[in-house]
Amino acid sequence: MVEVARVYITRLQRHIEELSQRRMQLAEEEANNRATTISPVLNITEFNSIMEINLITGSNVAFTLTDIISIIEEEGGQLLNVTYNTAGNTNILSIRCQAVYARIGIESSSLLQRLRTMIEE
Repeated sequence: MVEVARVYITRLQRHIEELSQRRMQLAEEEANNRATTISPVLNITEFNSIMEINLITGSNVAFTLTDIISIIEEEGGQLLNVTYNTAGNTNILSIRCQAVYARIGIESSSLLQRLRTMIEE
């Protein structure tokens, strides 16, 4: 009976050590994930009637591609090309668009402000 209790206690101690090591490993992984959080970078470039929007974010974003496209269309843009790439925990988005009506154009300052507001939320 004493031998069974000793074996049981030894197993429990070993299990506690394994759980402690696992907890330390998870805490370290979480710290690494926080350290690699990327602040969003937004850049808009205009070429005559074509506008290129480049966005680099971390994987922890709270908005979707649909949100971005909706804002572009509301500001008078028509999509020409969308490129989306993921590298590790970094998302890279490049959108080319042109004005639906050439006379009116796309209001780039308003578009930039709305996109920044969406990204910062």
